Amino acid sequence: MSRISLRALAAAAITLLAGAGLVVTAVPASAATYCGYGQVGYVSTSSPTIQCFPEVTTSSPTITGTAMQGLTLKAVRGKTWISPGGKGLPAAGLPLDRYRWQRNGVDIPGATASSYTVRSADVGRRITVTMLTPVIADGEQWSWTSAATKLVIAPTLLNTVRPAISGTAQVGKTLSASTGTWHVLPTTYTYQWLRNGNVLPGKTGRTYVVTAADTGKAISVKVGAIRAGYRTGYGKSSQTALVR
Repeated sequence: MSRISLRALAAAAITLLAGAGLVVTAVPASAATYCGYGQVGYVSTSSPTIQCFPEVTTSSPTITGTAMQGLTLKAVRGKTWISPGGKGLPAAGLPLDRYRWQRNGVDIPGATASSYTVRSADVGRRITVTMLTPVIADGEQWSWTSAATKLVIAPTLLNTVRPAISGTAQVGKTLSASTGTWHVLPTTYTYQWLRNGNVLPGKTGRTYVVTAADTGKAISVKVGAIRAGYRTGYGKSSQTALVR
């Protein structure tokens, strides 16, 4: 929750707010005069009567979406009443047509829309969004800043078609692993061969020569996919027939 403060509104500010269907009382004391302690007032263009409401603070905007490179975050404005400078205005009546997205508290150049697609430069950092009113008088704006996201993470390479093993599961024969298919093309692969699902230490090549110790057991391979800017993804083949 954040309290909004504002210098005395000039005539230009009142004119702009009137265009949004709202007019702040021009004399700050008027709200105090006609509204009780702890209350604020405003008048609308449709009624000259001052309306009194409890003086409250605004809820900050929130960010929806997952903080992951390549995904889109969206800004959601707060919905409570605000009381800038001792004058009451319903938040729903204020035009919020300015957005600024920040990376670790620093504005991201060009990121001024209501949504933001997370970039590689954001990985390991936190994202916030500040929502602002238009500049209304003497360069004045009201702004609200969201809580920060979790640390942005890189996406994981996803295996879409599993690796496969070719060759005969027979002692002395050579088995070969395919890389499978990935949603983004990897640049490097790793291999780990398994016997009945258990790691075979040191067996990390693309091929594997079946040994007598494999007799009566099934062989499989786990392939790792590597690409800069992504977390390593893994795909596992089906098991072979029992080695004979």
